[in-house]
Amino acid sequence: MGELIPIDMLFGSDSIEFEFDFMDNGVQQAFFKYQTFDVNGIFTSNQSQNLQATVVTGPSTLGEIPTRVTDAVLQTVSDAPETIPMPDQRVQLILNGILVWEWQVHFEAPVSTFRVDGIWNIQ
Repeated sequence: MGELIPIDMLFGSDSIEFEFDFMDNGVQQAFFKYQTFDVNGIFTSNQSQNLQATVVTGPSTLGEIPTRVTDAVLQTVSDAPETIPMPDQRVQLILNGILVWEWQVHFEAPVSTFRVDGIWNIQ
């Protein structure tokens, strides 16, 4: 049984990317990328972070994961006000408005709550 895990967050000049590995028995089976062009949608002091994540809900097989989705949302689920950055956030990925996966994510530097639209694809 595999799991999809966010591993990195990288800010570029025109986009922010989150990289995900699909791991099965400790072996990477696929690499996915979530990309948003809302470069002001996430606030943090460190624009290149390794992430540590625990799956709350997610796919258990590679076949459950779409290879490309243009209607994708990545967001935090938090009761904290947007003005208080936190290193630990619950993060949801919503694909096509119906697939919802969630992780408890530890960021190297605190991030404010966010909701950014983007694109999901296999690499």
